[in-house]
Amino acid sequence: MKKRIRFLLFAGLTTIIFSACEKDDDDGVKEIDPNKMISVHGLEFNLEMGILYRHNNIRVVDRVDYTWYDEYIFENENGDLVNYSDPIDAYASNGITGRSGSYMIALYEEGVKYEPHTERKFGNGAVVCLQMASGNTEKLEPGTYQYAENGAANTFFGYAASNYNFNPLNYNDVSVPIRLSEGIVTVSQSGEKYTIDFDCKTILGSEVKGKYVGHLEYFDDRITGDVNHIEEVSMISAQDTITVNSIWAGNYINKCPDYVVSTPLLITSEGKTMNGNATESLGEIDKRGIDLTLMYDDKTNSIKFVSPVIMRGTFWRGLTYHIDEIRYPCHTKVSNNSSFSAEEFDKLLQDEDFDFSVTEDDASISLDDVVLPKVVLFETGNGIKGALKIKSISEYKEWGKIVSEVQYPDNPEVVFELKTQVAPSLIKVK
Repeated sequence: MKKRIRFLLFAGLTTIIFSACEKDDDDGVKEIDPNKMISVHGLEFNLEMGILYRHNNIRVVDRVDYTWYDEYIFENENGDLVNYSDPIDAYASNGITGRSGSYMIALYEEGVKYEPHTERKFGNGAVVCLQMASGNTEKLEPGTYQYAENGAANTFFGYAASNYNFNPLNYNDVSVPIRLSEGIVTVSQSGEKYTIDFDCKTILGSEVKGKYVGHLEYFDDRITGDVNHIEEVSMISAQDTITVNSIWAGNYINKCPDYVVSTPLLITSEGKTMNGNATESLGEIDKRGIDLTLMYDDKTNSIKFVSPVIMRGTFWRGLTYHIDEIRYPCHTKVSNNSSFSAEEFDKLLQDEDFDFSVTEDDASISLDDVVLPKVVLFETGNGIKGALKIKSISEYKEWGKIVSEVQYPDNPEVVFELKTQVAPSLIKVK
């Protein structure tokens, strides 16, 4: 009996797995069906099953790159006031340019089974998953699809593996397929029979190609509601400069950027907050996910939500050893003086409800006369609209928390409810 070697590819890592596979013809080798086959990294397998998943439509965003200039006056080491203008690479949403239908074609080798009652796959075998962006939001349109990750009509991206392990009972025992990086997929349909031709390459340069002719089991995997709703988010505002009391140095009073203690950065897709110190270790992709920040002005006792690209100057302006590292490129439009009511906020239940326009303003919210609850509207540089309903704001304390024998002020903490559109893929048309 002949045996074949399978390669299971992880991102950046190749693991060789030996598996004995019985073959069925006279010399023990199963014939490969040219109408139902996949070749992965030069190894050929028969495809037994195909599933067509329908997902929520893709929101195609026109995202524009531009340069934002942080202009300010800073006292240099000689005590001279110097005009600075630091260029920051940023991006902003230029509006939603359209939608495309989101469908995934998943083709499986004989070793993988699908149980429609439990909606689970299990088993072990070769697989290719093709995420298709259809020009028709109601069906997978026949035609040729080019590889791209911008969500535009007639594009696709996907994953493949020669020996993918599906173990729904133990997710620690599930292998990771490798991402495709280029290629073409052709779809045609006659009645309930589909023909899927694919010729692609992985990020490692290996080929994934084949053909499937037959039925695709249809599965509607759309999420209803289409709104990301987080009932409680807490953010602490930050100042441009704070006064700290260095207790260990004999109550030495010092002014410095508000950097370590505050938690002003919000990633809207997760409702996650983090302090400026923690963001130093973020990669560039993660930095692009920071959508909204919160500032406090102790002179006017007011707060305002601002775009992350603006917040960069508030924290690290003039800190030359950090200036090139701490950059958050997303330009979010924020309307702090929105007349949007709390009742309107409560009615935001689905994607279509976010039809309001966001007019960017530089308005602050005075803590001396604010009426709660209050709603703030925003639209991120990734084209996601959102609203937050402020439920409470704590008072400012000049001398508050002590960290490592240094006393910091307690900036106002804002607790709010958050609703956003479900984040589309971070895609770019241009």
